[in-house]
Amino acid sequence: MDLDPELLTKVNEYCSRIISERNLRKQRDLFLESISTCDEGKVSRLQGLIDIATENEVESEYIENARVLTS
Repeated sequence: MDLDPELLTKVNEYCSRIISERNLRKQRDLFLESISTCDEGKVSRLQGLIDIATENEVESEYIENARVLTS
């Protein structure tokens, strides 16, 4: 049985969004202390995850919580 291509696309988009959200929250928590000390590598890594999360339409609440750390 073949899956409907539109359904498959929606499932893939949903999975990408959930994975991006999880990665963003996890890295934010791990980097919380080191980002406050201006570790440029970790700030850049978190910014990359923010960019990916934005592309995958992660809820703005998670993006804004992570963005506060990079400002």
